[in-house]
Amino acid sequence: DSGDGDGGHTVILQQESEVAQSLGGNGNTVGGCGEDVTQIDDGATVVTGAHLELIESAIPGAAAWIDVDMLRERTSIGRLSNDEPRPDIAFPREFKKIGRKHAVIQNRNGELFLVDLGSANHTYLNGQMLNPNQEYRLQSGDEITFTASDPVKYRIQL
Repeated sequence: DSGDGDGGHTVILQQESEVAQSLGGNGNTVGGCGEDVTQIDDGATVVTGAHLELIESAIPGAAAWIDVDMLRERTSIGRLSNDEPRPDIAFPREFKKIGRKHAVIQNRNGELFLVDLGSANHTYLNGQMLNPNQEYRLQSGDEITFTASDPVKYRIQL
């Protein structure tokens, strides 16, 4: 379960588990996404692990939020296709401007880095186009945009 709010639950995104406790959390963790997730007594869920929050998408169907597995050394990002392995973060085929092998998030000793894999339509970090195959350190609150035309923009929370 990704905790995406299905079933009428409100998803509240926070960075510290202490916040969950101060909101009335019962200390129980839920989900299996490799994140710290706390169930709040009023039915809300507080997610405290690394994730991407959707800011905007020119095409309907982008996930509202995406877990980033902090135990994984490399997380691939791309569009689904019939002739390529499924990326770890997979956009539907309708997102034609996102490449099949668009970008990766690399984890080195708990620090995350974004790398554009030479995608035709580019990746942007805080509005700046990334040079292909170069690492850019991610910080909480950074905005990642996939493609300038038909953009899909996320904010990363660490």
